[in-house]
Amino acid sequence: CLLGGFTASAHTEGKVSYVRALPGGPIRAVVAVPAFELETAKARAALPETVSRRDAVYNVAHTALVTLAFAKGDFGVLRTATQDRLHQPYRAHLIPGMARVFDAALSAGALGAAISGAGPSLIAFVQDDAERVGEAMRRAWEAEGDASRSLVLDVDTQGTVEE
Repeated sequence: CLLGGFTASAHTEGKVSYVRALPGGPIRAVVAVPAFELETAKARAALPETVSRRDAVYNVAHTALVTLAFAKGDFGVLRTATQDRLHQPYRAHLIPGMARVFDAALSAGALGAAISGAGPSLIAFVQDDAERVGEAMRRAWEAEGDASRSLVLDVDTQGTVEE
């Protein structure tokens, strides 16, 4: 977020490596923020200590799809690319209505949806109909008995700037 755009980073042996790029086409994020909170420590504790090779390979492949989709602007693959086996299934019980909100976002025209960070906020990617997707996500949570709000966010292309 400090650099703006689409940034991938890794911390290895005390050094941070990163690559920054602007998305290869117009895209926006719709973030549905529920009224309930989820402590990051609790979300992390829900994750298993080990994962199967099959699930690790699955997520590496999907990470590559997300990366190239954003880099090339080929966003049609995001519905598949945002599927996950390493954290979303384990955190779903901590985010009541998650599946319903994802389904609502996709039915309203979102290209893909995922947990935002450790949750409980959920993010959907759109090119069009951002407000409709946000409203669908909000209504889905309402149907679960939880209040929420949605935010439509543009990609920050500058990152942190000095004033």
